[in-house]
Amino acid sequence: MDKEKFIEELSIALDTESSLSKETSLSDLEEWDSLGVLSVIELMERYKSDISIETIHNAITINDLILLLE
Repeated sequence: MDKEKFIEELSIALDTESSLSKETSLSDLEEWDSLGVLSVIELMERYKSDISIETIHNAITINDLILLLE
């Protein structure tokens, strides 16, 4: 998986103007709310269909989301 492409797609899914990196803390993003989590679930299901909401919600950084897809 292309991590940079995923981060770009994540930025679009969250509709954020913040600069994102693997180290970005999800809780620091204003867009990381219930709607943002649903958008991320939809994005991540394109890569891996058996991702649980709880697993995504437990992620702390963008890198944690990436690791869930590997």
